[in-house]
Amino acid sequence: MASYMPLRSFLATFIVLPGHDLSLDHAESKPHIPHEDVLPLEVVEGERDLAVKFASLVNEPLNGGPNLCPGLKVALPLDKWDLGDLSGRKVDGALFPQDDAPDDGQPHWAKQTVLIQFRLGSEDDLYAESVGSGDDKERVKLREGLSAYVGHVLTHQQRTALFVLLLHGTKMRLTRWDRAGTLFTEPFDYVEQPKLLRDIMWGLSSLSLEEQGIDTTATALKPGCEEYKLMDELALPQDTDLPEDEGESYVLPSKKTQRVFAYVRNMFASSLEDGWQRWKLLVPTKKGKPSKAFLVGKPSFVAPEIEGRGTRGYVAVDCESRRFVFLKDVWRPHDERVEVEGEVLRKLRRTGVKNVPTLVCDAELDQETWHSPYPVATSTTIGGQRCEVPRPPQRRCNTVPLAGGSRPIPPKPLRHYRIVVEEVCMPLSSFKTGRQLVSIIRDCIQAHEGAFCSGGRILHRDIGVGNILILPEPVKLKDGMFTSRWRGMLTDWELSKSVPWVGELSREGRPARIGTWQSFNSARSLDYPHAPVQVEDELESFFHVLYYNALRYLRNSCPNVPVAVAQYFDTYEATADRLNLKCGPVKRYSMQTGSLQTVGRHQVFFVDENGKPLHPLNGLLWEALSWFSARYIKAEYARSNAVQYKFSHLIVPTEYDGLAKKLETHQALKALLDKALLRAWPDDDKVGDQLEGGLIGSSKDPKPIRTRKAPSLEESPKKRVKKSSLRSIVRGLGL
Repeated sequence: MASYMPLRSFLATFIVLPGHDLSLDHAESKPHIPHEDVLPLEVVEGERDLAVKFASLVNEPLNGGPNLCPGLKVALPLDKWDLGDLSGRKVDGALFPQDDAPDDGQPHWAKQTVLIQFRLGSEDDLYAESVGSGDDKERVKLREGLSAYVGHVLTHQQRTALFVLLLHGTKMRLTRWDRAGTLFTEPFDYVEQPKLLRDIMWGLSSLSLEEQGIDTTATALKPGCEEYKLMDELALPQDTDLPEDEGESYVLPSKKTQRVFAYVRNMFASSLEDGWQRWKLLVPTKKGKPSKAFLVGKPSFVAPEIEGRGTRGYVAVDCESRRFVFLKDVWRPHDERVEVEGEVLRKLRRTGVKNVPTLVCDAELDQETWHSPYPVATSTTIGGQRCEVPRPPQRRCNTVPLAGGSRPIPPKPLRHYRIVVEEVCMPLSSFKTGRQLVSIIRDCIQAHEGAFCSGGRILHRDIGVGNILILPEPVKLKDGMFTSRWRGMLTDWELSKSVPWVGELSREGRPARIGTWQSFNSARSLDYPHAPVQVEDELESFFHVLYYNALRYLRNSCPNVPVAVAQYFDTYEATADRLNLKCGPVKRYSMQTGSLQTVGRHQVFFVDENGKPLHPLNGLLWEALSWFSARYIKAEYARSNAVQYKFSHLIVPTEYDGLAKKLETHQALKALLDKALLRAWPDDDKVGDQLEGGLIGSSKDPKPIRTRKAPSLEESPKKRVKKSSLRSIVRGLGL
């Protein structure tokens, strides 16, 4: 979301101007820009020439005094990129600390203070009003490029905000980016107004680190310091490192020796790549105790979007214990009525819930995003980005971009939050066999059951592949040796919520729609985003995670896995008023009819090495599907009765009661998984990643559907899978 802010208000809010700081009012302390010094920028031969002339204007001393931006220097990267940076990105220019400004032509993302983009004319102005579809498309491309640069800085540095100067010939806009969105000003002509340019550049140089948007709870480590050397030392393999693979036996080191699995040390060593800054991050503690310190390198996970939570995950070293831990850095909606994730984990541990992370420490930092106080009337599209357009200050509100429109909402600041847990886990995609996949998900269903039944009726509300992880643990064998058992861990409880008992008032707080659009949410949650999430919805999410990983990695009959994944998980439909999104037709159809179909209405089966559908997973999925189908059919019948509409072709709903009730608790699904795990499973059913380079689409931008809507329950029963057919298929597959 981009919001307009008047230039003078922007400067008064974020940049020290003459009159705000007495030291800047003294004539002898301010550089004077002769008009002839800025005139050369009116005539340039290209963007590179503009950049060179602007850098010279800023960097060269003026009249024998200081330069235009004391303490900072403009550096212009050439056609090079940083060592180890596979993205190949390079920004047009940036302000760097004067004593650390690079001269090797590389971007040095970890050191940039203010980004600068150079363009020749107003047609490349990202925030100018659109004059044609061609201009709009070009601005979308430019906007995506600038967003990628900003995201790169926010990934490489520890920041709360970032200033970006946009130059279009002799015009300049000021922008400020944080996790809540972008603020932009109107352009001004810095050739015609050199004093204003002087005040801006001088003001930028006078900002403190915190005012520049630098996170002051993070310290950049320099090669040779004690913490830097400690990280190098702990990255080296040790003879006592434990193998993580199941079935491999080993001797367990004594308790005096730190027990580290080899994959954990390898993950930490991988984070110490050349070209990535290392950091010491602080997590404040309560009761006046010193902050806990942790050492991190390259994040193991980075959320792709700039706006929003901006989650980053690190394999970290606890400076006090020298043990490996996992640190998550995130921006969360600040709401006193909503518990932070650390409080949820404390509650789960107190009640003995298994297969959830063990909290080390957590803290909300004293850092928030900034929201424009300027009222807005509507949202409009400028340069391919939804922007807020100001109006006279009659009432204050903000807008949220939706599909096809906007609606007023109150501003919600985001607060910086860090949490550290003991367990460093492997991603779910590391599973070796289908049986292992089912066992891991079964463990997480057990964790979910414990949180709901013993932990205070807590629902996770964000179940997906990124939150179901694998934790190896030593298990003693009969001969005294040890081996590893892979246990599922249900992580990331930051969106969880306690469900009130019947008769209790629900406490407002978190939004109803949660998760990502690479979606593992239930079809019901997507179609009815304001309906409270239920246990049945969460169990359906576990089903979607199981199906997704099986479809992606296990041997199956699907003719085109990338298209099938995109249709089932990445697509959406728009509501009639086009103000909201809802579930895609393929997922909804599967849940309503109890059948897994893909391109060309092919049934999906998991097959053995001979291509026969004899895999144990088939019976498990089809049995569970019959339960979900019964739930949706009952719900549709109830809605129909509400409007006194009778379905003569529907089976009597009471026949579905027994199946639908299996989803009201966790017991039936756990028993189904346990029964399946007792069967014989192949050892070679995982055949690799069948998406061939990744997903079609992304979690942030779901794919629209142009095919016809999936058949509803009002259609002829000939177009739907009959219950008797489902039962016969389930029996034929062994369950």
